[in-house]
Amino acid sequence: MSAAPHDFHMSVKAYLALDNASTDARYEYLDGRIYMMSGGSRNHALISANVIITLGQSLRGTSCRVFTSDARVMLSDSRYVYPDVSVSCARQSETDLQTVTDPTVIVEVLSPSTEVYDRGPKLRSYRDCPSLQAVLLISQDQPVVDVYRRQSANIWTVQTYYLDDEIVLDAIGATLPVAEIYREIVFPAESEEAPGSQP
Repeated sequence: MSAAPHDFHMSVKAYLALDNASTDARYEYLDGRIYMMSGGSRNHALISANVIITLGQSLRGTSCRVFTSDARVMLSDSRYVYPDVSVSCARQSETDLQTVTDPTVIVEVLSPSTEVYDRGPKLRSYRDCPSLQAVLLISQDQPVVDVYRRQSANIWTVQTYYLDDEIVLDAIGATLPVAEIYREIVFPAESEEAPGSQP
């Protein structure tokens, strides 16, 4: 999904009122600044669905729940986001049915319009969330997944995975094969040289 930043600041109360009342748009909120989210490509949607299906099956019967991009995730009192996929193993509020709290794993499917935002301010916000143990940044143009894992309060490591790899998520007791992430994905065809062309 693409994120279009707005240059004015807003209180948390005003943001929640705006986001709760909106029926045709969703907004993220990072320290007073709001970002309007828009839809993504078919590959983006299919990759997200593949992750949700695989993790949902793996976590069945556990206390962990998998949420789609329709669920707003609270990272702190001043940070609310809409990741493509989120997993929380904490008990959720019975009164605020729109917000997921205490995320354990978050997944973002990268798009050209959001990659700078996802790898920049949004990733920094994720790393500041004390409950979060892993963040997956998934390319939709090639089978490459960067996995950030918390090692301690302020130390994170990153590892890159490819099509034949399996991503082990110890924090939720699940394994995510990269091939399942990209099931039925058709990547943009590489350009071919015209017959008779010279190198």
